[in-house]
Amino acid sequence: MSLFNRWKGRLPVVSVTSETRDQVSDRITALGASPTTEQTVEAVVNMVDEILRPPSMEFIAASKVNEAEFNMFLYMSFWAGCAGALAEASGWEKAMERTEALSLGLREYVAFGQREYYDRGPIPLIQYAQASVSGTTDAVDATLAVMAQFLCVAERKGGMEGWHRVGILAWMAGELAGEAMSAEVLP
Repeated sequence: MSLFNRWKGRLPVVSVTSETRDQVSDRITALGASPTTEQTVEAVVNMVDEILRPPSMEFIAASKVNEAEFNMFLYMSFWAGCAGALAEASGWEKAMERTEALSLGLREYVAFGQREYYDRGPIPLIQYAQASVSGTTDAVDATLAVMAQFLCVAERKGGMEGWHRVGILAWMAGELAGEAMSAEVLP
């Protein structure tokens, strides 16, 4: 058996349906207009554990992706989506200030070995992705592509698609949370 045998086969399909999308959307919109940071963090962690990870387990096992790293990128996708939605109204600096408590709450669920990377935040990752991924102008697609590279699944058959199906849902949930946060009246 060759060292490279694990790279030969196609990765299992991550089965994400419109029902999965609706569950993610419902989980975030159920928070209401002004959820606390703790409520949002709990909803995100539960969403990852109960909605996003189950259809991804075969993909994770077959790709030999580190689960802690996989989860960290899902939390990072959520954070990026949330900050991106806020940045549309008030710029990235304000968005990062508004999401600081949320990012610190999610940090508690990031494995110790992944925290140094997580602490850099989504902005450097998004900037790097936009500079390095050719052929797309969409920051979300570029960033998810770079995340797939970091997870070492980008070159595998079905790897990019599998990660994108899950990552985009985490990003979408972040955007929904960011839109709710931008609707709040600030003092």
